[in-house]
Amino acid sequence: MISEVVIIDYKLGNLFSIKQAIQKFGVNAVVTNELDVINSAKAIVLPGVGAFGHAMNQLRRSRLDEALVSAANKGVPLFGICLGMQLLCSKSEEYGEHKGLGIIPGTVKKFPSKDSSGNKVRVPSIGWRTLIQNPINNWDNSPFSQLNPEDDLYFVHSYHVAPDNPESILAESIYSEKKYCAAIKYQNIFSTQFHPEKSGKVGLQIIKNWLDSLEV
Repeated sequence: MISEVVIIDYKLGNLFSIKQAIQKFGVNAVVTNELDVINSAKAIVLPGVGAFGHAMNQLRRSRLDEALVSAANKGVPLFGICLGMQLLCSKSEEYGEHKGLGIIPGTVKKFPSKDSSGNKVRVPSIGWRTLIQNPINNWDNSPFSQLNPEDDLYFVHSYHVAPDNPESILAESIYSEKKYCAAIKYQNIFSTQFHPEKSGKVGLQIIKNWLDSLEV
């Protein structure tokens, strides 16, 4: 297991809970926006809660966007959580079109306001939901390797990721009768729409599995 993980601090994330979850497994978690620390990181977590456009402005203001793209290009393992997962994508349709980090090719889209019967859909999606395995991707060699079909994870979001390459989808979930992307495994990137740090023992196991997969 790796000895240290860098958590990106751009003032829009559940940093303390994520730090606690990582340190529970004996790994040092450094919360920072210092570029020299990020540039030398062996693994990075990008959390996030809030609006996409504002978040990207925060990242650009501190040149964190450049540091994250550079880390991804160098093969540094990145773990995006909730908004952090969305920021890794090419663009978002939240309150107009906004350019993302472009690390994961794809678009962030809003849930439809009505279902197929014309009934109003409650947005944001808040609650505990199960994951559906993408048959293309084997969970045996992923952070989901110890999940059971009945395990629930905690979601809270109004937008979802639509990756350009469906093969990058590790898991889906269902909201308002439709499947949407709930987790992605793309090159050195692992990301989840749900909050593992808020998902009890199952979420902690996912974090541990990710940490275990990292090279020392």
